[in-house]
Amino acid sequence: MTTDFLEWTKQWFSEIVEQEVDSDMNLFDNGIIDSFQLIMLIEDIEQLVNKKFTEQLMQDERLATIRGIAEIIEELDIHV
Repeated sequence: MTTDFLEWTKQWFSEIVEQEVDSDMNLFDNGIIDSFQLIMLIEDIEQLVNKKFTEQLMQDERLATIRGIAEIIEELDIHV
């Protein structure tokens, strides 16, 4: 995985929450992110890679962790 995408995702979360978030922590189960923030995140990712999320990606279980989100960004970037 490209470290840049992992760092971008960590930075995004550091601006949203006021606590350190582990890359493998479940963001939903731990109350780190809600559905509105998820929409904001997806919009920011779409701008970053200039590509839209598919319905399938919006339901991807990897959206639950920072590491998983970084993996999705990398995949979207590769397929641009």
